[in-house]
Amino acid sequence: MRFASLALLLAAGSLAAQPGPRYSQIYTLQPREGVFAYARISPDGKKLVYASQISARIGAPRRWTETLVDLTTKSVMF
Repeated sequence: MRFASLALLLAAGSLAAQPGPRYSQIYTLQPREGVFAYARISPDGKKLVYASQISARIGAPRRWTETLVDLTTKSVMF
């Protein structure tokens, strides 16, 4: 019984010592642009693709767009 509680304490201690997620801003959206669903970063970390909706005037249809960004230059590729 003591062994089981010691094992739980060791496991809990090792989990607490691991660093948590780290967040950083990689790209700024246009004013009034909202990301729809999910954004994806390429496996090499150099490109970002996302679907978004750009708000239009009241009563006018909204525009939907997909954007591909080169994260090394912050330029829109598509």
